[in-house]
Amino acid sequence: MGIAGKYNLSLQQTSDVLLNLSEPIAIQYFAIREYNPSESSKLGKIVKLSSKTGEIICDKSELLQLSTLENLKIFLGDGTNLEQYLFAKVIEVQPESNSFTVRFTGVPQGVKNILDGYLRRDSREGKSFGLG
Repeated sequence: MGIAGKYNLSLQQTSDVLLNLSEPIAIQYFAIREYNPSESSKLGKIVKLSSKTGEIICDKSELLQLSTLENLKIFLGDGTNLEQYLFAKVIEVQPESNSFTVRFTGVPQGVKNILDGYLRRDSREGKSFGLG
């Protein structure tokens, strides 16, 4: 998946194993178009998580508005804490399960720590969010 032609760039394929979260993470997300987040936010929940990817469930009507390779700005919780956000790219849309998979592209250290806590809590191996 990527850009062909003279640039020949692509997203590196990973074999991350998504961990089912015992407690989904509520989120509010915005599609980013022309470097600006859209004015209307959508609600969802991160239900699976790895160090580089996450699976998000949302309403089917909101899912139909997403496309592969779309960029998102995601706020953790209800969006009231404007410091807890990350950036991601949609890598797969799964209409049959009302979900989509994202690859994290920009995660501030504080948000990495929060997501790492979810992974440690729900992982028997204690995998971290890759803080390095």
